[in-house]
Amino acid sequence: MTLLQSTVMILLTVCFLIAMPQSSAWATGRRTRRCREPVNRKLDTQDLLHDSFYQIPPLLDTVANLSSVQEEFVNLRYMLLAGEPQCPTWEEAVRLHGGKVCPFHYVLNYDENRIPNTVVETECNCVECLRPDNGPSSLMDCLPIIYYTKVFRRTGCVEGVYRYAAIWEPLKIGCQCAHAPSRFTENVRTRSRP
Repeated sequence: MTLLQSTVMILLTVCFLIAMPQSSAWATGRRTRRCREPVNRKLDTQDLLHDSFYQIPPLLDTVANLSSVQEEFVNLRYMLLAGEPQCPTWEEAVRLHGGKVCPFHYVLNYDENRIPNTVVETECNCVECLRPDNGPSSLMDCLPIIYYTKVFRRTGCVEGVYRYAAIWEPLKIGCQCAHAPSRFTENVRTRSRP
C-alpha cells in the first residue's frame, strides 16, 4: 500500500468516525436515554480529532509544527523537576527505577511564547540501554518516546498585539531501548568488509 493510499484510508476512517452519531450504541458502548448536548457548551470543537491521531505521520504532516514558527518566538528552557539525571548501574536501575533498561528523569519545559508556557517532559538518563553485566550495548540506545501535542504559540505581533496559532509540538514522554540507526549501519558496514 502506498503512502497516498494509506493517507486516504486513514482520512476516510476518521471521517466515518466523526460522522457517527454521538448517541449510537457503538459510540457510547451502551444504549442511552433521551439526552441531548447542552446548547451553551463552551468546548473548543474546531479540531474534532484527538491528539492521538496526529501521531500518525501522514496526518502529522498536514498540520503546523515547531519548524514553522519564527526563531524569535521559540525560547525553550529546561529545569530539573524530579529524579536523578545520572545513568545508574543495572542494580540501581532495578532498585530505584523499577527495572527500566532506559531510566529517565522529569524536567520542566518552559517557553514564555507558548500556551501553556510550562509542560513536563522526560529526559533519558543513559545513552545506551542498561544490561545485567553493566557492559556497553553495541547496537541498542536509549531513545526518547515522542508524543505530539497541540499548543498555541506566538507567531507575530500586529499593532502591539501578539498573534497566536495552533502548533503541534513534540513532547518527550519516556525512553525506550531501540536500535540506534547510525550505530546499526556502522556495525553492518564493519561486518560486511572483506
